Amino acid sequence: MINIKKKMKAEEKVRLYIKQNIASQKFLPNMKLVEEDIAKELNISRSPVRAALKKLEKENVVRLIPNKGAYITPKQLSTKEFVDRMQMFELLLIHTLVGMEQWEYQFPADSVVFFESFNDKKEIDSQELNELQSTFFDFQKNAYLTDSFKTIIKEVLVYSETSSQFSLRELAILFTQLFLSLFEKVQTHQYAAARKQVRVFVNAISLDVIDNQEIHEEKYLF
Repeated sequence: MINIKKKMKAEEKVRLYIKQNIASQKFLPNMKLVEEDIAKELNISRSPVRAALKKLEKENVVRLIPNKGAYITPKQLSTKEFVDRMQMFELLLIHTLVGMEQWEYQFPADSVVFFESFNDKKEIDSQELNELQSTFFDFQKNAYLTDSFKTIIKEVLVYSETSSQFSLRELAILFTQLFLSLFEKVQTHQYAAARKQVRVFVNAISLDVIDNQEIHEEKYLF
């Protein structure tokens, strides 16, 4: 005979496990969840895992795709949340540029080679963008600041998945162009121009989102 109370306790254990891993960013948007792995991790059978995933789907925490499995549902930002993220993006990036100017920072040789490898790329994915921004922020040696910046970028890119204004590809290319342009300005000590570019970029993309306008690259001073 099935112990209903024990089964319900196992389901709740799975729900908390998945939500906690999402909160800590161990489970990222669109990541696939494997029932067998979760069951093994929690030392339970697959049945309560499956039941918990069905409940989480109703909460819009996961998506269940027939014949493919369960995936973490990306957090959907409102227009205001998108603009808020971009304003924080501006503050963190300008803070970094000010620090670079004060310390007369020069990128290491391997970082220069890495940045220059992007010059001829026509396509860029989110993983490459993540590596690019990590290299740019390596100057900070501040894990909290770097992680905060990565989170902002991830959430902004996820916004594009439900936007009719621009695609994830377009946003990834815009952010890549920004970082490459800032890299060149830092290398030539054009810090005032770099800070201005960040402000223009954030203002233009925020207004495009608020006014529901399509992206036109000439607005962004690349």
